[in-house]
Amino acid sequence: MTVSTGKVAKEAACRKAIIEAAMYAGWRVHCPRAARLKEPKDEGEKQKWVTADEGHPGWPDLAMVRGHQLVCIELKRDKTGRMRPGQLEWKDALSNVPGVTALVVWVPSGQDALIRALTSRQR
Repeated sequence: MTVSTGKVAKEAACRKAIIEAAMYAGWRVHCPRAARLKEPKDEGEKQKWVTADEGHPGWPDLAMVRGHQLVCIELKRDKTGRMRPGQLEWKDALSNVPGVTALVVWVPSGQDALIRALTSRQR
């Protein structure tokens, strides 16, 4: 499902493909989406993006449940992605919960393997 246009697929396109495949395979999916807070006033100012979540920052990009499985996935773009401290803390905390799988998946390189694992009918 990796797009082969000669360009490297963006994280959003990879996330969309992963969500579609997971839902098709019977996973219940949650994905908090970022929203633009405001337009920059000056040319040099960066856009500000936020999520509507409260609590500790860094919750994974995807949370999926199928049967007795809970998988939490942080997506990071190949070469340019970096884990922030809050993301590492959530991954560690979730990894300590019995029955929860917490993953970091590098996209697009790890996208196809993740989709194969999610669409596998083994429970």
